[in-house]
Amino acid sequence: MGLDLSDQGVVAWWGARPRRAAETAFEAGAREAWAVDGPGTPAPARRAVVEALARLGAAMDGDPGAVRAALLAGDPPDAPGFPAALRKAMVHMSAPRRLRLMSWLADLLGDGVGPFLGRRRDPDTRMIRASLRAMHRERLLGEMFAPGRLDFILAAVEGGPGNAGDAR
Repeated sequence: MGLDLSDQGVVAWWGARPRRAAETAFEAGAREAWAVDGPGTPAPARRAVVEALARLGAAMDGDPGAVRAALLAGDPPDAPGFPAALRKAMVHMSAPRRLRLMSWLADLLGDGVGPFLGRRRDPDTRMIRASLRAMHRERLLGEMFAPGRLDFILAAVEGGPGNAGDAR
């Protein structure tokens, strides 16, 4: 599937992912008040932003070799370049769209995603990494405290060995 950053494209991409991961992404996106493509942006402005992001996705998907070369080359020393502009745009995207783009970039860059995102100390990169950690933590906590798991633990505590399995 190409890089379709339209609303429909992002929803379709998440539709092919595990349900809980998609739920986590969309729940996080709904809480991101700063996201210019999120529900807090007035409809006309949101429409314009989503259309621009869809054009960006189509352009990047249309020439992935050029995108890869530009991102691996990094920012010029004297001014921010395409990599910095893309990181800045990612900060302002809602979680579902940002993660869709990050998945595409990981496929495109492979190990090169490290220099683009992983080893930078600028505020945009720190925010992107923090949002990933928060979503991972939220998903992990959801799994840890799932009703079935809590029922299992409660049965073990209340019934002792043999009820929910002997922990020894």
